[in-house]
Amino acid sequence: MNDTAGNDIVMSGPDLAPPDAELTAPAHWPGEYYRTALAHLNEGVLFVSPSGCMVPGNPEALRIIAVPSAELSHVTREGEWETLAENGEPLAMADRPGARACFAGETVERQVVGMRRPGAAEVQWLRMNAAPVYQPEQQEPVGAVVTFVDITRERQRQESLQRMEARWQALFETSGDVVYDFDVATGRLELAPAWMQMLGLGRMPDDHYQDWLKRVDPQVRGDVEAALCAHLQGDTADYSVEYPLLHESGDWLHVFERGRVYQRDADGKPLRMHGVIIDLSRQLRAEEAQRRLEGIVAASSDAMAFIDTEGLVGFASPALCHLLSIGTQEVRGRQLEELLAAYANRRELMRGIEGALAGRNLRMQTWLTLPGGGVRCLESSFDPYRNTEGQVVGAVCVLRDMTDNARKTLLFEQAERAAQIGGWMLDIDADVLDLSQQARELLNIAADRQQVPLAEVMAQFDEATFKKAGRLLEAFRHSHSVATHEIHFDAVLVTPHGVRRRLALSARTLQVVGQGHYVTGSVQDVTSLRRAERELMLSAQVFEHGSEAVFITDASHRILRVNPAFEAITGYAAGEVLGLTPDFRCVSSPGGTSISQRWELAEQTGRWQGEIVCRRRSGEHYYEWSALSVVRHANGSVLYFIGQFSDISAVKAAEARALRLACFDPLTGLPNRSLLFDRLQEVLNREPHNGAVLFCDLDRFKNINDSLGHTLGDAVLKEVARRLVARVRPGDTVCRYGGDEFVLVLPGLSDCVVLEQLAEQLLADVSSPILLDGLDLRVTPSLGVAVFPRDGNDCDALLRHADAALYHAKSRGRNTYRFFTREIDDRVSEYLHIEHGLRSALERGEFELHYQPQVDMAFGRVVGVEALLRWKHPEQGMISPVRFIPIAEETGLIVPIGMWEIREACRQAMLWRRAGLRPMTMAVNLSGRQFSRSVIEGIDEALADSGLDPRWLQVEVTESVIMEDTQEAYTVLEALRARGLTVAVDDFGTGYSSLAYLKRFPIDKLKIDRSFIRDIDLDEDNPVIVDAIIGMAHNLRIKVLAEGVETRAQWDYLRQQGCDEVQGYLVSRPQPAAALGQWMLERGMQHGRERL
Repeated sequence: MNDTAGNDIVMSGPDLAPPDAELTAPAHWPGEYYRTALAHLNEGVLFVSPSGCMVPGNPEALRIIAVPSAELSHVTREGEWETLAENGEPLAMADRPGARACFAGETVERQVVGMRRPGAAEVQWLRMNAAPVYQPEQQEPVGAVVTFVDITRERQRQESLQRMEARWQALFETSGDVVYDFDVATGRLELAPAWMQMLGLGRMPDDHYQDWLKRVDPQVRGDVEAALCAHLQGDTADYSVEYPLLHESGDWLHVFERGRVYQRDADGKPLRMHGVIIDLSRQLRAEEAQRRLEGIVAASSDAMAFIDTEGLVGFASPALCHLLSIGTQEVRGRQLEELLAAYANRRELMRGIEGALAGRNLRMQTWLTLPGGGVRCLESSFDPYRNTEGQVVGAVCVLRDMTDNARKTLLFEQAERAAQIGGWMLDIDADVLDLSQQARELLNIAADRQQVPLAEVMAQFDEATFKKAGRLLEAFRHSHSVATHEIHFDAVLVTPHGVRRRLALSARTLQVVGQGHYVTGSVQDVTSLRRAERELMLSAQVFEHGSEAVFITDASHRILRVNPAFEAITGYAAGEVLGLTPDFRCVSSPGGTSISQRWELAEQTGRWQGEIVCRRRSGEHYYEWSALSVVRHANGSVLYFIGQFSDISAVKAAEARALRLACFDPLTGLPNRSLLFDRLQEVLNREPHNGAVLFCDLDRFKNINDSLGHTLGDAVLKEVARRLVARVRPGDTVCRYGGDEFVLVLPGLSDCVVLEQLAEQLLADVSSPILLDGLDLRVTPSLGVAVFPRDGNDCDALLRHADAALYHAKSRGRNTYRFFTREIDDRVSEYLHIEHGLRSALERGEFELHYQPQVDMAFGRVVGVEALLRWKHPEQGMISPVRFIPIAEETGLIVPIGMWEIREACRQAMLWRRAGLRPMTMAVNLSGRQFSRSVIEGIDEALADSGLDPRWLQVEVTESVIMEDTQEAYTVLEALRARGLTVAVDDFGTGYSSLAYLKRFPIDKLKIDRSFIRDIDLDEDNPVIVDAIIGMAHNLRIKVLAEGVETRAQWDYLRQQGCDEVQGYLVSRPQPAAALGQWMLERGMQHGRERL
């Protein structure tokens, strides 16, 4: 190499002294350039001399080889480091890259060389490049430059991939299952050769995905394809399905396929997928055969056979061969009908087989005549046997020899019919019970179980029975005689549901039959019999000691016997009444049945009961509840009458008291609401075309209770009730409907003139002074009248319409009366409709606020807005506040609605501030229902939630609200003023206009009612009133706002008189928040220079 002046140079690493003079660099060599370049190479650099010495050209060379510079020469020394060719064979010195460059002058590129340290197992693989280095004018290289990188990890990865490829190829070519590789993009399938064997193909088929899919059963093809798509899209970790696959022969294979995507692109799109398809058909057939065999083995205690669809015996159990006296080897493969040829009645068995092969399940009992003349009773079952596809491939026949049981059953049934009890026989040696059908029913044993272990039956009895039976059995076991003794005893059996039943058991003579020891006996359910016996004993006790009176008469009603209770209730001794009829005591029968008729009814129906008024021996009348029953001869004629009765006088008195409480008001003694409906319905039934209902309600009666107490209030109600009763006719009904409401039912009175006169008299009567505890009290009523049938012909309609008329009377100022009209009904209906809508309007978000600007007259600036409530009904659209505000006030719904209005107004004020509008007052109205101390907390929360400064919130109340409770009003207004709010009096001039309250209360502003502004230029009195209000307010340092300003003339007049602020259509109509916000922005209110 030469520098820019043409001098010879040799490259050398920094601080690395070359061991050979051949590679010493000239003094003027610009080494810093080369050292810097070499130091930053990612490849190792070595300088190699012909003598084999190596000099590291950069630090990367020492890092890769991982030896100190001084030991570098050992790398090429024979016998120390082992150098390998790419194939792993030893690499001769002459074939190494450095040697080839130095001695042969070759330029070597990308030669792979392995290096193994002495004693090491692992090989370090390097990829090397080498180039010869020449001196000027020399033909032979003086050295070589070798560059290299470490490819050990890359080599290991390649070897791993190769091993995996080899394993995959071996699996691919040798597996009995079908291994495949699926190119998702092209749809090509690389299938293992096993695919041909699986499908019975002569050659490999087309290898496209669609060709495979065509062989999938069409019924599940969509599901298989959906599962594959779900996995390709990444929805499932693995792809696994089972499905029928079409064999070349036309049969269906049942296969299981499992696969997984193993390569995706950078976007997650699937590229390649591998998997395996396994034929499960043989496995399923083997499982089916196994199940069939297990079924046969499980039933081997009975005679069993498997018959195929051709009628050939595929399997026969030894029990069947024994039953038919046929050798086991003679059965398999033969026609069953041929085997049964010698048996009579064989057609019944063959019909069972034919039915099972047709898919039916059959059960039958057959008596089969044997070739030798014997008869066997067979309980047979025939069931179809199906393969996995549900096809019938054979029939399973089970024959149970029931001959012995059948014979025993016949014997037991005969005994049962003769004795009407259940029979049993105990094998003492085997502890097995043989039970008849009725015995099985009594002992809760299944009908198909004739022989039952003794322990199973004994477990059902209670402890006492269990012990007693155990002692008897032990006695039988140790007895060697054939004694003729017979034992009878009662046993208690407890059913699984806990019901106790009493059974009468008998155990008869011990018998020795052959080598067996047996005890026979009977069982009978005597639960009812024992109960009847107990009841008979109890009846005797009841007759003598019971609290109910009992008498017994003959068929002619003459008393034969009475019990002590009869004597105690009637006062008559038994000797005084024997031979008399019980009717001598009877006075009347309130139930409608006469005294004599009750005997006839008892004789006809077997029993009579009812209420009778009777007379004691003392002459006192009393009520008794009496019953008569009949005891008859076997021929049906009457033998006795049995009478029972009890004294119910106390019950009748209690009923009368309860009736009084249920039907009458305990305070006034008037009929209550319940009795009102009965009385009114009775009148409507009797006189449906002439009458009236009058509803009466006391005006502001709540004030009496609240101020004077409920005791005095109750006294007022009693006096009002007395006056109402005194005014009406004897046949009329006055009812206390509830609270301070009364209802009058006036039959035969429908003349409106007469009703008006009565209403006037009632108004006068009720409103007259009431003197109580030294107090002169006055209450006024409001009356509503409904006339029938004009206003209704049923109770509900009349009461509802009278109530509607009452409501109308109250709305017209109280202390008056109104007759029901259709117009009233319409108003009430509207009221109810609006009330119903209001109850859910808030939560449905149907309310909204509109805002109307308030303008300072001196500067023409908007200084505030008033929030006005609007209701946008989903069906009726905007409903006028005039329609719904009064109803909200009356129902109390205005309280939550008003709080929503305050919160929403505060929130909107802050939204305008954040939009850049300058601060202005937000005015909200407080209704009378809201105006209490509780509203203060709600306002505090609204201000805190919105962040609005209290000085920008103005509350408006009317004069009437303030004057209703002046002390409460003062407390609330002071609390609001203390928080910094502004207080305004709304609709000023229409209520209690008074200098006194204006001076006393903390009021900042008066709002002159629009009624004074509207005709200010037409009505000569209105300007005087307006001037007086403005002057008075200013003298008290209170601002004045005029509402309803609509003309320029009104503006000019008010400005001339010194009115501070105005509000009305002349400035702007009320608008939604968004529209008014835009209106204010257009007029420059964001910087205080608005243009009105």
